[in-house]
Amino acid sequence: MKHLGLILLLAACGPKPTPIGNAGSGSAVEHDTRSPYLQRRDVACRKVATRLVACAVADAKAELDAGSIKQAQYDKDTSADVQAKLAAEWNDTCIKPGTTRQLRVLEVCEREEQACDPLLECLAHLNDKEP
Repeated sequence: MKHLGLILLLAACGPKPTPIGNAGSGSAVEHDTRSPYLQRRDVACRKVATRLVACAVADAKAELDAGSIKQAQYDKDTSADVQAKLAAEWNDTCIKPGTTRQLRVLEVCEREEQACDPLLECLAHLNDKEP
């Protein structure tokens, strides 16, 4: 699963996000009081996580079809638990303060790159130095 390793290496942004609203306030509707930047960052990270997990599953399927792995390994590598863990690991590295440039890279890559390899190439620019 070539994309699995890349998913874990791509670190744009670390700690878990700030909880939304006033947890435990008893309010029926929770309002997100975080800044628009933090809200956009979290949305972008979640969208990219979904795409990266799909790429890892596609890689595993290609390996299965090529005979590189057995059905049991494919089932293990693509289980719901493994997919959730991959998404959580991405979010743990993605969701941290970061910069507005990194946020823009996340948003543009997720929106513009439809295939896995170009998406990963685009995300490789997350930690480029600003000019």
